[in-house]
Amino acid sequence: MADFSPAIDIVFANEGGFNKNLKDGEGMTYRGLTIKSDSDWSGWAYINNYIAQNGYPADEHIFPELEQSVKDYYQNNQNSYWQRSRGDALINQDMANFVFSFFVSSGYAGKEVNIAINKAMGSKVVPENNTLSDAAVDYMNNNQDTIYPVLYQQREDYLHSLATWGRFGKSWERMMAMFPANISVIRVMASKTGYEGVMGGIGFILVGTFGYLAYRKGLFNFKK
Repeated sequence: MADFSPAIDIVFANEGGFNKNLKDGEGMTYRGLTIKSDSDWSGWAYINNYIAQNGYPADEHIFPELEQSVKDYYQNNQNSYWQRSRGDALINQDMANFVFSFFVSSGYAGKEVNIAINKAMGSKVVPENNTLSDAAVDYMNNNQDTIYPVLYQQREDYLHSLATWGRFGKSWERMMAMFPANISVIRVMASKTGYEGVMGGIGFILVGTFGYLAYRKGLFNFKK
């Protein structure tokens, strides 16, 4: 299944560090977490203590001592973004990276993903609510090349529809550029599970073929 590490690396590269107030109604932001929506993250106590003693840090300041805490929150806290985006259940790494990032940046990501699945499949195969069901995961895993480009476009359209596009549009464009617009066959095969399965199958075929040819040519003599 998909790996959390490259997914969080992309989020970190896009979200940056500390911001006092992005004027989006979420208040302080750190590594994509906001004090309004993610108030249960334990790192806010550390940041507030730092501010009390030193004043506000510079924009995009990184607290190295909080990096693991942020990763743990994204991956393992109750109703975490990684769990909500079903990262552990998605086969393709590119798909998991993209969906996870969508959930981090938007509270309506689940609904938009489900809408994209229905568009790609040509009918309403999953409910268009804000939760990714097992059925939605199955469709994404079994129709990766079909669904991903539609999902990519759905996210672009969603971002353009937001009233804050004028303020954040440039940074959102940079964020979208971090992801491929399409998943190629090579990318699908290169996912960890797919790669191991395909390479194992190829190895089995090669060994079997070599053995058969060697037998036909008399390289092996099984008679005593």
